[in-house]
Amino acid sequence: MKHGLVSITVLLLVMPILSGCDLARNVQQKIRIVNNFEVQALNLSRENRKLRTQVDQLQFQLQALEARNNFLQIKLDKTVDSKKIKRELASVAPAEIELKNDQVRFDIYKWTSDQLVSIGETEMENKNYEKASQFFYVFVKKFGADAQRSDPKYDSILFQAGVSAYESGDHYDWAIEHLTELTKKFPSSDYFRGAKLWLGMAQLRKGDKEAFYKVVEEFRIKYRNTSEWKILSAYYEDFVQKFKK
Repeated sequence: MKHGLVSITVLLLVMPILSGCDLARNVQQKIRIVNNFEVQALNLSRENRKLRTQVDQLQFQLQALEARNNFLQIKLDKTVDSKKIKRELASVAPAEIELKNDQVRFDIYKWTSDQLVSIGETEMENKNYEKASQFFYVFVKKFGADAQRSDPKYDSILFQAGVSAYESGDHYDWAIEHLTELTKKFPSSDYFRGAKLWLGMAQLRKGDKEAFYKVVEEFRIKYRNTSEWKILSAYYEDFVQKFKK
């Protein structure tokens, strides 16, 4: 690159003493051509670097997807141990569950309880709330009674079931059902206050503003120093004006 610049500089210095306008024009044209080639070479070099970076990023993403698929497969494989199978046989409810736009297809795949929860959690993590809510709903209906007795994480499952149902935008009844069960059966759960908050929001979405106001009042009185109250307090003044007249 430096050699090219030196050559151009020498030509510019020699040009005034060269005879003939045509010669000067020819030299200037060649200079422009050389400059153009150099600019194009720099641009191509930059493009190559960008493409190499993109290829590296795509390879990383592919490796991450492969690792995630392997992880999910391992989780599914673990559900076939004898202890879990015995629990399923004791828990399956005879009644069929009808779902609108059924994404579970339990009658075909015969999911175990752990598979239903695992898929529900994965779909919720990926923000596929409709599918997640369906898998959690089927789990609660078919295996909830047994899980309440034997699974120490059942409150967590109920909480995820309620939140995913709310976020689906189409299953506020499910959300109210799951979260009400959590707050009644697990008053000491770490998810209790969060469940109260989402329950109130689901009731509001269903048009039950009075029930929502009761939730807001409960947080104002009992849980003023919590993050949940910081969220609900934004609604407080409006509801006070409506219900305290």
